Amino acid sequence: MSGVIKKEGNIFGRFKIFAIVSLVIIVLGVVALCFAGFNSGIEFTGGAEISVDFGSGVTDEQYGDIESGLKDYLASVGAEVSGTAKITDGENVSGIVVSFGSEINSQGADKTAMNALVNMLGVGGNNISADERASLEDYLGSDFNFGSIVSVSDRVTSLGVADADVSVYTVSPTINNQGLVLSAISLAVAFVAVLVYVAVRFKTVAKEPKMSDGLKVALAVGIGVVHDALVTLALMLFAGWLFNIEITAFFTAVFALIIVYSVYNAIVVFDRIRVNNDRYADLAGSAEVVDKSVKEAFKRIVLTSAAIFAAVLIVAIFASPAVRSFAIPVLFALVSGTYSSLCVTPCLWKMFNGKNDGGAERQSAE
Repeated sequence: MSGVIKKEGNIFGRFKIFAIVSLVIIVLGVVALCFAGFNSGIEFTGGAEISVDFGSGVTDEQYGDIESGLKDYLASVGAEVSGTAKITDGENVSGIVVSFGSEINSQGADKTAMNALVNMLGVGGNNISADERASLEDYLGSDFNFGSIVSVSDRVTSLGVADADVSVYTVSPTINNQGLVLSAISLAVAFVAVLVYVAVRFKTVAKEPKMSDGLKVALAVGIGVVHDALVTLALMLFAGWLFNIEITAFFTAVFALIIVYSVYNAIVVFDRIRVNNDRYADLAGSAEVVDKSVKEAFKRIVLTSAAIFAAVLIVAIFASPAVRSFAIPVLFALVSGTYSSLCVTPCLWKMFNGKNDGGAERQSAE
C-alpha cells in the first residue's frame, strides 16, 4: 500500500539541534567530573554516623532544632554532614541518624584520624589520648581548642533531650571495586540481551524481514540507552555540585531502570514506524514516516512519563534522604529517556537506514 503522509512536523530535520543539546549536556558533565568529581555517599567513601534515640520522642519543631544543632556541632570539629534521616514512631519523632564522610575540614582523613574523631565525639575533647589529639591536629590545627568539644550525648542533652540514647560509630565503604565491576558486568549482559531481543523483533521493521534491519534498530536503541546513561550521570554531577546531592548505592539500580525505560519507549516508537512503513510502502524508511510515527507515539510516551514523573517527584520531595538519593536520578532518567526515544533514537535509525529520496519525490507528485 502507498499513500500520502500529511505533514506531521520535522523531527528528523531538527536532529542536529537535538544532537547538539545532548552533546552540550554530556560535555558539561565531563567538565563537572574533572573539576568537582562525584559527590559520593559514605557507601563509597566511608565515614561515620551518629544515631540518637530520643526515648519518649520529640515534636517536629524540636527535631528541627536538634538536627540544626547537631550540624553546627559537627561543623565545629570540621565534619560536614552528608545526610540526615528522621526516624518516626506514629506521630512523634523517635530518633535521628546523622551521617558524615571521611573528610575533616575538607581534607581526606586517614583511618586513624577518623577513629580519633569518632572517639572524641563519643567522650569529649578532654578525654582523648595524646596520640589521638596529635592525629587530629593535622586536620584541625595545632591551636584547636579540644577542651571546647563536649560529647554528642552532652550536646543532645543541651538541645533539650535528657533521656536520649546516643551512639557514634565509623562506617566502612560497603561498595568496593569488585562490587562495582560485578554490577557493571551484570548490566552489560542485560543490555546486550535486550539489544538482541530488539534486533530479532524489529527485523520486520521493513516490508521484507531482514536481520540487517533489526540490527540497525538495535544499534539506534543501544546508542539511545548510552545517551540516557551519560545524560543522567551529567545531571547527577550538576546536582551534586550545585545542591550537594550525593550518589549512593541506589544509583547503580538507576542504570537498570534506564535500560528498561529507554528500550520500552523506543519499542513504542519503532512499532509505529513498522506499521507506517507497511502502510506507506513508497515512503518506507523516509523522514516523513519517522515524523508521523513519532507524532503517533508522542502522546502515549509523554503521558506515561508524566504520570511516573509526578509519582517519583512526590517521593523525592517528601521521602527520607536515602530514598531521595534514588528518586532524583530516576527523575533525570525519565526526562532523558522520554527525550531520546522521541528525538534521538528514531533519527539515528533514519540515518542508519539511508535516504529515501524517491519517496519524497513521489509524495510531492501525488
